[in-house]
Amino acid sequence: MQSMGILILIFAASIGTATLIENDFGNTASKAVVYNHTWFNILLLLLAINLIVNIFRYKMYRRQKITIFTFHVAFLVILLGSAITRFISYEGVMHIRQGETANSMLSDQAFVSVVLNSGSETVRSSEVANISVLTPLNYSNKISIDGKDFKFKSVKYIPNAREIIAEVKDGKPYMVIVASDGRSGRQTFYFENESSRQLGAHKINFGKAFDSTATNMRYTNGLLEIYHTDTLITISMTGGDNDTLTPFTWHPFEMKKLYQTSGLNIVLTNFYPS
Repeated sequence: MQSMGILILIFAASIGTATLIENDFGNTASKAVVYNHTWFNILLLLLAINLIVNIFRYKMYRRQKITIFTFHVAFLVILLGSAITRFISYEGVMHIRQGETANSMLSDQAFVSVVLNSGSETVRSSEVANISVLTPLNYSNKISIDGKDFKFKSVKYIPNAREIIAEVKDGKPYMVIVASDGRSGRQTFYFENESSRQLGAHKINFGKAFDSTATNMRYTNGLLEIYHTDTLITISMTGGDNDTLTPFTWHPFEMKKLYQTSGLNIVLTNFYPS
């Protein structure tokens, strides 16, 4: 009974610490440090073993001790359920709209995926990585291809990281637009020079390489321009006059204007020449 009491105290302290970690550093950190760690699994296993041993040592299965027996069995059922959740089941989010079906979900676990190519050989690896502020070095992997070994490891964790665009000398032009095809809602796209994106049935291309199937933008001679094979309607977002742009011609692509054509709506929100 003494060992059981010590284990329960350790368990209580562990979940209390995990709650504080989750509050300050997030769910991933609490799982990496406590809930999904090996030592916590061993602690739960020792608790289960002690419960079973005590049931038989003190003959709790007798009618006179049925209340205590039920209490111990209830804890065993809880531990069994937690083990199933931990090692067999998985968690995630599935979006199912009314009247529709879905067959995919977004896992709550973070994965690090690596793809190595060597000639015609391709090796893929996808490993769970509970990387957090408290466990920045929690990922390591070793992959072999073409007789060579490659090692990968995490070296730093930046919480709430996001990509930003900064103007530098001799940099590449970048364009930021908000676009919508009328179905998927408004989306923000970041275009590096000589790149393209697909938005539903529409393709947007940015660069000197012309694409006859896309809405083209280019930056040339210090001027940002737009080209489309259909008529473009521009609506000023500052209260100015609207305009109609002829197809098959390059036109200035300006900020604070809405460009509409064939179900596609585009607004230039920012532009970085370099």
